[in-house]
Amino acid sequence: MLDLVHASQCGSPNCRKVKGLYRHGMQCKIRASGGCLVCKKMCYLLQLHARACKGSQCSVPHCRDLKEKLRWLQQQSDSR
Repeated sequence: MLDLVHASQCGSPNCRKVKGLYRHGMQCKIRASGGCLVCKKMCYLLQLHARACKGSQCSVPHCRDLKEKLRWLQQQSDSR
C-alpha cells in the first residue's frame, strides 16, 4: 500500500505524483462531494491512512482532522 507519510516527505518522481494529488485537492473546485474522481480516490487513501495512523504529529495532510472525525463517528456509534 502507498505510504502517504513517506510520499509527503520524499522527492522521487512517484512521490511527486502523490504530492500533485495533494495539490489537486487543494485547488479543485469540484471536490469529492461534487464528483471529482481524483479527489474521491485521494479521500479514500487519506481515510485508510488515518484509520491506521498512530502518530500524533503525522505529516500527512488532513490526517489529524480525519482521525478526529473518525473518533467522533465512533463515539456516536457507541452511544447508540
